[in-house]
Amino acid sequence: MLHKRMIIYWLGGGAGANSVFFYIDNHTLRSLVMSRELGLSGSLRLVLTLVFILVVTAFAGSNAPTSVKPKQVLVLNTLKSNRPWVIQFDSELLNALKEKCKVPFYVDIECLGTHDQNVDGYFEVMDKAIKYRYGTAEKPDVIVATFSGAINYARKKPEFKDIPKIEILNTDIMPEQNGSKTIVTLDNFAENIKHALKLFPDTKTVYVIAGSSQNDHEHLDMFKQQVKELESKVKFVYIVDSSVADIYKQVSALPGDSIVYYLSYTTDENGKGVMALEVANVLAQKSSRPVFTFAEMLARTGIFGGRTNSFNYMADSAATIISELFAGKNFESIPVPEQQSKFIYNAEQLKRFNVSEDKLPAEKVILSK
Repeated sequence: MLHKRMIIYWLGGGAGANSVFFYIDNHTLRSLVMSRELGLSGSLRLVLTLVFILVVTAFAGSNAPTSVKPKQVLVLNTLKSNRPWVIQFDSELLNALKEKCKVPFYVDIECLGTHDQNVDGYFEVMDKAIKYRYGTAEKPDVIVATFSGAINYARKKPEFKDIPKIEILNTDIMPEQNGSKTIVTLDNFAENIKHALKLFPDTKTVYVIAGSSQNDHEHLDMFKQQVKELESKVKFVYIVDSSVADIYKQVSALPGDSIVYYLSYTTDENGKGVMALEVANVLAQKSSRPVFTFAEMLARTGIFGGRTNSFNYMADSAATIISELFAGKNFESIPVPEQQSKFIYNAEQLKRFNVSEDKLPAEKVILSK
C-alpha cells in the first residue's frame, strides 16, 4: 500500500466524551466494496462505491463544521506498510490525535520502504505519487517522519520546505534542524546492559544481534558507542549480517556465563526484508541464554525482556506537539515531552533462568503471568 488517507470529521464541541468522529479509509473502501471476492459484477461494484461515497459525503457535510478547514497531518514512514512497527505506530498516533486534537483534521500515510529492497521500482513509484499529491496546492500542515530514511526524504523534498516536521528517530545521530522537533526513541544502551548484568552478575560475554539494513546498523553503531565504558567488564561479541539460520544455531549453544542482546534485524544478509518480531519469537525459543532488548514491541514477543523504551511515548508525544500546533501555539516554542522507559519481563523466562521478582524494579510489567 503506497498511500492511505484517514479523514477525521470533527462533529461537536471538542475532542472528548461528547465528540463524534467519522472515518473514511480509502484503501479499506476499495478493498471491501470493489473486491472481486464479493462476487459482484464490475458495474455493480462501481455503483455501490458511488452510493457509499455520496451517503458518507452527505452525512459528513451536514454534520461537520463548514467554517473550519480540516488540518492535514502527513505521516512518512521509512518502512513499508506491512511492518508491525508501522501498523502499531500509525494506529497509536491516530488514537492519540483523536484524543488530543480539538479541531478537524485528516491524516495521510505514505510508506516509503527505503530500508527494504526496491522491488519493481517501489520507491520510484512512491516518489512520483508524492510529488503529484503534494507538489501543487495540497500542502500538509505538519509532517511526522519516522526514522532516518523518511526524515532525510522530508528534509530534501522541495514540496515540504518550510512545513513543520516531527521526526521520530531510533538514534540521536541526526542533528535537529530548524523547523523540526526530534523525538528520540532509544534508551541508554549502557544502562540497559548494566540492568541486565545486575540480574546476571556472572556474565562474561554479551552476544549482540543485528541485521544488515541501514536501520539495523544505526542501532549497532549507537550501541557500540554507548557501551565502550563496559568493555573492561564484559566482552561483546557481535553477530551481524548473518542469516537467521546461523543466528539461531549460534545462540542455541551459548556458554552459561553469557547473555544475548537483540538490537534489530529487519534485513537479512542478502538484503531481503525480515520481520524483527518473528526473529524475536524464534530467539525466545532457540536461545540457551536470556535475550534482552531495548524495544517494548520486541520485549512482548516471549524473550526475557529488560529495560526498554516506551512504544506509546513516540506516538503520544507526536500527537501532543501536533495538538498544540493546531491550537495556535508557535511550533518552535512547543517542548518535546520527556522520554519514558519500561521494565518488561516474561514470566516463563524469569522462571526458566531462576530470576525472582524481588530482584526486579518496583515499577515493572510481567507478561504471561
